Amino acid sequence: MDPNPQPAACILHLVSADLPPRAMERLRSLAPLLARQTDPRHAFAEIPRAPRAGDPPPRLLEQLGVRGVRLCSTLGDCSTDLARLMTRLRPRAVHAWSQAALRACVERGPLARFRPDPGERLALRPTPLLVEAEAAIAAPLLITRAADRGWFYPPTYVCECPDAAERLRRIWVAPERLVIVPGVISEPPIAAPEQIRRRIGLEPRTRAVLLLPPIDREEESLLGCWAVLVLQKLHHDVRVVIPGENREVRRMLRLVDAARQDHVAHFSGEEATLPELLRIADAAVLGGSRPAIHAVLSAALLAGMPIVADRRAVADLDDHGDILWPAEQWQPRAIATVLRQVLENPAAARERTARGAALARDRFDPVRTLAAWNGLYSGPAVSFLGPPVSDMRPVAAGH
Repeated sequence: MDPNPQPAACILHLVSADLPPRAMERLRSLAPLLARQTDPRHAFAEIPRAPRAGDPPPRLLEQLGVRGVRLCSTLGDCSTDLARLMTRLRPRAVHAWSQAALRACVERGPLARFRPDPGERLALRPTPLLVEAEAAIAAPLLITRAADRGWFYPPTYVCECPDAAERLRRIWVAPERLVIVPGVISEPPIAAPEQIRRRIGLEPRTRAVLLLPPIDREEESLLGCWAVLVLQKLHHDVRVVIPGENREVRRMLRLVDAARQDHVAHFSGEEATLPELLRIADAAVLGGSRPAIHAVLSAALLAGMPIVADRRAVADLDDHGDILWPAEQWQPRAIATVLRQVLENPAAARERTARGAALARDRFDPVRTLAAWNGLYSGPAVSFLGPPVSDMRPVAAGH
């Protein structure tokens, strides 16, 4: 037996409150699975943001369902705390999931600032850096700054689909720095439908239309809410369920108030997970012109959910429109027309959902997907760990 066993390799995940909506949904399903891995093990750290007046401080790790460290932030600078954490963990790689996390990695100043204690000589070597594609797309100026100040190697960008990779290539990211890893499937719910309905205040004898996340202006989610308000004039038992809490959700709240249809919309916030909401919904609306997020789409398909979608978002999955219910125009009346067809033709809806579930089981196989993520965190993207120990550069106090 080794008297001095080496600790398991560690991947450090950095998140913050400005996590892009698409990245949030991707990580929400992935984080609990990674937290249970042991080789490599995965650690999570949250970069705090000063709360707005009257708002509680954001608790992102709790929303993701994982344990982690909340870094201290003095005047918005968490560099010293982050360096101390990296010194303790000595991670195999760092995965930056948000803009603030990426900024903490590329705007850090000289290495001498990152000694954990005054007077200590610390040997540091560069660490491989992984960057979530959505964070890089949201902050293109950050990715043009080379990570060459001695802390990180040039980053590898993790994309969910070719669309994200193409967007990064347009802003001059080299193709060899891009990897595509599919999203994972959310875990099934354990609560009974009646309990879920009571938790979010949804009446028992109503039909629910779920707006699939992410709820974001870029995804044109508000048009889906508007469509349900239009449909409710004909089907009075229809309700719209809106998950999450963000600026776009508040826009929908103002829309519902202006239309005086408060009884139609149910804002579930963080009271229920996506699989739980799928369990009580009768149909779902998927907006946006970008390809659908794998974790969200696969969960909806496996739950047997009829999905009304923008044709552009599912073109690579359903060319002929025999699995989903595509809307030719992403406008409230057009969406409401398709939703009406779904609710008034349950037999046709069951046929399409059965084909969709079979396709999801084949394309979004959870075993293969998790193996792809494990391959990312143990493969070429994180295998170059820098110079040998004898060549590591010492960092001395006072330099």
